[in-house]
Amino acid sequence: EADLNLNMEICELINKKGSGWPRDAALLTLRVISNKSQQSGLLALTLLDNLVKNCGMPFQMQVGSKEFLGALVKNLPEIPPPIPNALQYRILELLQEWNATLAEGRYAEDFRNVRAVWNYLQYKGYRLTSNFDANTSVLKDKEVLRSEKEMEDEDRKHHEAKLQELLRRKTPEALAEANELMKTLAGYDFDSRPDYKGKFLQDLDKLEKRAEELKNSLNAATSLVGDTKIMDLYDACKGAQNKIQKWLREETDPESTSRLLALNDLLNDVLREYDARKLGKSGPEYHSPAFSAKAPATTSVVPAVAQLTRPIPPPLVSSGRFECRQCHRGDEAELTG
Repeated sequence: EADLNLNMEICELINKKGSGWPRDAALLTLRVISNKSQQSGLLALTLLDNLVKNCGMPFQMQVGSKEFLGALVKNLPEIPPPIPNALQYRILELLQEWNATLAEGRYAEDFRNVRAVWNYLQYKGYRLTSNFDANTSVLKDKEVLRSEKEMEDEDRKHHEAKLQELLRRKTPEALAEANELMKTLAGYDFDSRPDYKGKFLQDLDKLEKRAEELKNSLNAATSLVGDTKIMDLYDACKGAQNKIQKWLREETDPESTSRLLALNDLLNDVLREYDARKLGKSGPEYHSPAFSAKAPATTSVVPAVAQLTRPIPPPLVSSGRFECRQCHRGDEAELTG
């Protein structure tokens, strides 16, 4: 049995040390996987899975390299066996998951080698009997509402991890790409800078449509029991509302504040209606104004924002799922021992 606690401690240590540790850990894990002992290889594959899911882009860049993938697939015979052994099957499972998540995510271009290897294995005749649902993986890009600054910070972390890997390779192609990446990080390449504000406004429009859809679904539903669509919409709206209220306390631009206030009003109305219906209190006397007529727009920004500084009562328990991607304990002795 794999020691999950030890795995998490190793992940935390690598995150804390940074620099060349992700690469060293990837190569060491790969060496154990290729060991003649199948049991040791399976334990190393479990560690590899946890490292990919908990050490972020610095480690993921390693498993997406030709060097790593080429060495990993050497554990698979050229001709697919009728029934792969446990080690071979686990390698195929990991490659399938990376192909469906990393190679299809926001930074898919950096994982094109994963897609190429998976397509090659399928061409050779490798198949998995189990169906994989990418939506259940923590590696899958989730539709999370992020501010302009949060999107920019995420891109910067990705660029920094990629830059380190390109500088390590030292090939002419890698150094040329690293040079362009440094211009982007320094802020000189304005043409390649994403439109973070435009993306943020698009995400707000999507959230508004979801809130309207939840409102219409509540009006049409006779019961909320077993209605997964309404529950999913509620979870999305509830999670976004907390972020919007936080941004309203920090926002200084009047135009953005007005947009966020209008959306916050809509979310308040629809979530209040959901909570009332959940408690069995349906009827006109429990409905918010938005469910009987168009709610008036907020006329004053300052009083409305001031309302948000008051203590917020604890919300009803949501059915949303929480996934922990980062571990929070570390013990350096465990890795060196």
